[in-house]
Amino acid sequence: QKSSRRRSWLAPTMLFIYAISFSFAYVSLDTATGALILFATVQFSMLGISLLQGAKLRVIEWVGAAISLSGFVFLMLPGVTQPSLYGFILMMISGLAWAVYTLEGKRSEQPVYNTAVNFWRSVPFALTLLLIAVLYLPITLSKQGILLAIASGVLASALGYTLWYSALRYL
Repeated sequence: QKSSRRRSWLAPTMLFIYAISFSFAYVSLDTATGALILFATVQFSMLGISLLQGAKLRVIEWVGAAISLSGFVFLMLPGVTQPSLYGFILMMISGLAWAVYTLEGKRSEQPVYNTAVNFWRSVPFALTLLLIAVLYLPITLSKQGILLAIASGVLASALGYTLWYSALRYL
């Protein structure tokens, strides 16, 4: 009982960590670099977890991982325009959170319901962060900005994550 209750908060917590670290990472990363870091981190996290759980990879999967790793290594080579360390670390945290969120979603038999629950349960985290920001940071909130954030998060993201959870069963 206690384990399932804890597990029920894992996906919304990971969703919030993914979103907040993703948002702050992109303040100091360009889109392509951020996407490379995010997707490589997700891929290697899920690959590592699968290997730890006893999965055996096919040759083509090892080749794909090697190609991905080479791009990741190239990004960090001296002389190449390296991303900010701050953005890099935040995007890796985001990727780890997304990997865990994805693995939790593979268990979902009700993707629409589970996505809605995950979003609702992440609201207290978001409101806490908003309160801290309003109290301690020089930010200005506008009615239009708030409405656009809600539309982006509730409509666009929730739809995308619902489709993602729905597709996971077939991946």
